[in-house]
Amino acid sequence: MVGPSYPPGYAGKVLKVDLSSGQTKTDDLPPEAMRFIGGSGMATWFISKMVEPSVDPLSEKNVVVFCAGPVTGTSIPMSSRYVVASKSPLTGTLGDADAGGFWGPELKSAGFDAILVTGKSRKPVFLWVCDGGAELKDARDIWGLDLQKTEEEIRRICGDCSVLSIGPAGENLVKFSVISNDGGRVAGRSGLGAVLGSKGLKAIAVKGGQKYTPTQAVADLSKEILGHLLEKDGVKRLSKFGTGSFLENHLARGNLPLKNWEQDEWSEDSARRISANRLSDWVKVKMSACKYCPVGCEKRIEWDGIEEKGPEYETIAALGSLCLVDDPMAIVKANRACNLLGIDTIEAGTLMAFLMECVEKKILSRERIGVQLYWGSGDSFPELIEMIAYRQGFGNILAEGVKKVAELVGGDAPKFAMHVKGAPICMHDPRVQQDKGLNYATLPSGAYHGKGGSNFVGLPRSESLAGELVKRQNFAEIIDSLVMCSFAFEIWAGGLPVDFIPKILKSVSGLELSLDDLDKIGGEIFNMKVAFTKAALGRDKIGDPLPERFEKVPRVRGGVAFTFKVENYLEDYYRHRSP
Repeated sequence: MVGPSYPPGYAGKVLKVDLSSGQTKTDDLPPEAMRFIGGSGMATWFISKMVEPSVDPLSEKNVVVFCAGPVTGTSIPMSSRYVVASKSPLTGTLGDADAGGFWGPELKSAGFDAILVTGKSRKPVFLWVCDGGAELKDARDIWGLDLQKTEEEIRRICGDCSVLSIGPAGENLVKFSVISNDGGRVAGRSGLGAVLGSKGLKAIAVKGGQKYTPTQAVADLSKEILGHLLEKDGVKRLSKFGTGSFLENHLARGNLPLKNWEQDEWSEDSARRISANRLSDWVKVKMSACKYCPVGCEKRIEWDGIEEKGPEYETIAALGSLCLVDDPMAIVKANRACNLLGIDTIEAGTLMAFLMECVEKKILSRERIGVQLYWGSGDSFPELIEMIAYRQGFGNILAEGVKKVAELVGGDAPKFAMHVKGAPICMHDPRVQQDKGLNYATLPSGAYHGKGGSNFVGLPRSESLAGELVKRQNFAEIIDSLVMCSFAFEIWAGGLPVDFIPKILKSVSGLELSLDDLDKIGGEIFNMKVAFTKAALGRDKIGDPLPERFEKVPRVRGGVAFTFKVENYLEDYYRHRSP
């Protein structure tokens, strides 16, 4: 029997991994899944079909889906990403995350559009995928290793390959543990490392064998996009420093988080001191790129004889200014602890700031926490991060995430827990960027700085902030379904106009979809996530208020006091978001 035919850009195969039985199976990609393009859209479709919204995220009934997209692994610049999705143990919603590097292109080169992981292994295992085949291998000798040693050991066993894995935090079911690949590219949000840990799956190593040769149409379009990107000042800055440079400018705009979002001003010298453009004053820095990326925004740093991924903006702000820490090496050391153990740096910094405020306001004592925490000092961060990863002492409580910790501590503590749906507020202030505040409040997975948080060039204008945000959220889903790096399109970085998206999709797959078609599909993907989250949380609305601090404590710039109240926007948002 002849199977379905697939357009270019699709491998046409899905790898099904049943950890309970220890079996792997290759199936045809369901043609109906292609309605949602790939990446985020396809992963959302699989989760919606395979997972009951009421399922315990850490039970064997949960499913983890890894998806590439039709653009993944092509020569289109900034196209090396993959998406992972599951029910999130941190938020209880449909959670997804994405990362760059080489793992996504290797998955496509190995002959698969997606991997579907079900069940639970009776012993630790890792999955070895090589050129159309797959097998589960014993990982008992690897279980317990940090992320760097895990990659090294799996490459010793399998040879040259791309490795995706979890660290001790994922093994110990820390609710905000990450999935990491290729030496520090991190799928950081939603706590999906804990889902892999609950299933006993330590890693997925991938080696492709299919050589990619672009068509003339793809080669021509790639050249055109490359020329556009290399002219942009935002791209030049990313190539030189990565994210997080010149933080004194963020401070001047009121966009740098300070003292758990409670403080308005800070020393310019402190902001400059921790900026990415000053990092080379403290450690050796070199820039590195994902596959087929002309930008190369990843910082690789070397200190104490070890090379590793350096801190990006969210990490610098979360472990730095949010805690009033202006010691670059304290941030670097905390970043190393998170990267080795597999912990989301945004949640880590949010927890540190929360604990500092609880100590300051005498809700918690340093003795109960087990380390000495003070505003402006990050010296104890690595010790506390290790306690969280191994669930030692008070770290066992902290491993549940800031929302749950605040509920357990009680009293006024929930007022100081800065999150939406359990996902910590990202390091962009909604008081001065009201669109980001509305985005935090309405994303099905909780607060996130991506997924429409930045503007795109060429989107149709709307008469309201809510209307524009809905468009941005829809197109963010499309970009994450292709799968491409959002930096290519975000106005502050690559600024690639959105009318390139239909051209890109046609060149790699032959599929012809207009901007209106893509807007509608992006909305369908978003609304699938909304439907899952409503069912999972037992709610009829998706919007959430932000912590009251953003409404009651202003950021003052130019004599104007900026606050944010999401209720001012929700009715208009629901009107534009309606299916």
